[in-house]
Amino acid sequence: MNRREAIASMAILAGGMWLMKSCSSDTKSASIILENYKMTKDLEDVLSQITKTILPLEGHEPDEIKNLHLFVMKMLDDCHRKEEQLIFTEGLVELEKGEWNKRAKPFTIASQQERTEMIALLNDMEDNKIKKCYEIIKRRTIQGYNNSAYLMKEKGTYELVPGRYNGYTNV
Repeated sequence: MNRREAIASMAILAGGMWLMKSCSSDTKSASIILENYKMTKDLEDVLSQITKTILPLEGHEPDEIKNLHLFVMKMLDDCHRKEEQLIFTEGLVELEKGEWNKRAKPFTIASQQERTEMIALLNDMEDNKIKKCYEIIKRRTIQGYNNSAYLMKEKGTYELVPGRYNGYTNV
């Protein structure tokens, strides 16, 4: 085997290994890469339902707004301590089970009306893991929506930093 054939076969082998690694994704892991926090696909689905209940959509919003749960996950990964992440995970699991609610219905199988009622109950709940988890989700969902390009450009008046010059303003 000459050198060119060996280099070509090594390149094909390396490309094949890279391709196999990228194709064999774990179906139980989250859809984005998180470095400091581990989340399962089931918990991501619960988080998605909660963010869609907190911020009901009209249907024509861009994917940036429809995927606010990904923003919440990334902010949780980057900006919260391990203790807060653990409380968040435990609260999200308890929230999904629905045992905290008087109707004891899981959040993901509840109708939209029941989800809205559950969110209203969460707003009035005393301080515990579920309430802390909900407060993180609510704060990060609102932050993601307020910082989105969709809100700034489509819904509001977006101006660059200096703004307009008004020479008639007294200083």
